[in-house]
Amino acid sequence: GAWVGRWEGLRGKVVYAADLDHFAASFHSDGFRVRSADSSFAVRDLGWTADMARDESGLLVGDMKSWVGSFRLSSREEGATGLEVDRWTMTQSNGVEAGSFGTELGVRVQAIRLGERAFGPGEVEFQLRNLDARSLARLQNQSVGGLATPGDRDVARAAVEEGAENPLFELVSRSPQLEIRTLRLATPSGTLDAKLRIDL
Repeated sequence: GAWVGRWEGLRGKVVYAADLDHFAASFHSDGFRVRSADSSFAVRDLGWTADMARDESGLLVGDMKSWVGSFRLSSREEGATGLEVDRWTMTQSNGVEAGSFGTELGVRVQAIRLGERAFGPGEVEFQLRNLDARSLARLQNQSVGGLATPGDRDVARAAVEEGAENPLFELVSRSPQLEIRTLRLATPSGTLDAKLRIDL
């Protein structure tokens, strides 16, 4: 019943400015595998990269990417269904333009096999636009402030009681847009293809 495994190591680097307002990082591993008497899983070719800088609004903007070459999960138990995923990638790009924050997220997969059923290729592209950047930065700072000392929270509460504007209302003042630009997945029954857009 014991588990045994092998970790193929991790390589990477991080470069950052002294004030932490800019950093670039990259990490890669050949993968790992773990197995027991009746099950096993393995992941190959893992990676993550980022190049981020702090905008004048106080938000970190830039590009990130992560990927997994393959994932395998299997079991010898009766009725168990194996899972295989090939070439999964995720990209994200954040930016601020004319005071508006936007983010684009993309996920792609070459193939997914669940037992005898095969799916893929598939992709989804998600975009969020027109959030007020300074209000978003204030909300992030308030979230971090929740971990501050009680005295700091008292100061923040006093500011609200004195009539400080609620950043939630300012956040949506630029009429945000949420859009799924692409949602496509090949399935055994045909191709799923959809789009969605919501304007506030």
